[in-house]
Amino acid sequence: MKTIKVKTLPKYLKENIEMDLTALELNANVRVQDIVAPNMEIMNSPRIPVASVTMTRQLKQEETAAAAKGAPAAKAAAPAAAAPAAKK
Repeated sequence: MKTIKVKTLPKYLKENIEMDLTALELNANVRVQDIVAPNMEIMNSPRIPVASVTMTRQLKQEETAAAAKGAPAAKAAAPAAAAPAAKK
């Protein structure tokens, strides 16, 4: 989500609202209700996700393939990442 609707006095308007996402884990998300904006009323629905962390399709496929072979996903991802560099 790039924009939110707020209700406030003109003196409290800001160009942007910053959030700390360092504690956001895989498959987790931040919702509108988690936004802290003093002197502002957020008009969007509180359950709408603002930011989320998801696994890419390629990483999911590599993890599934590694699990089928019995190898950890990190070992399966390393050769795949090194292969394009070898072609140069």
